[in-house]
Amino acid sequence: EGSEGGEGRWDSFEIEPLVVRKNDQSAKFIDQLTGEPINQEFSPHIFPLEIKPLGNYAVQINWSDGFNQIATYDQLRVMERIQ
Repeated sequence: EGSEGGEGRWDSFEIEPLVVRKNDQSAKFIDQLTGEPINQEFSPHIFPLEIKPLGNYAVQINWSDGFNQIATYDQLRVMERIQ
């Protein structure tokens, strides 16, 4: 979820959890020198345990395998959505 177009207006959409995880932009999954993705191997059975907002710009996702991810609303908006 994220604010777009002014105060009080929120867009709501759903994304498969694995799509969010595969699009992680942290140094764990993106080579910081080349910008190329690093091989991301994780169980397809992982799921988010907790999702907390971080101000007005992102969410922190705590995954069942112990990984913590920060995803900005801008990143989430461009990911493939559940139809």
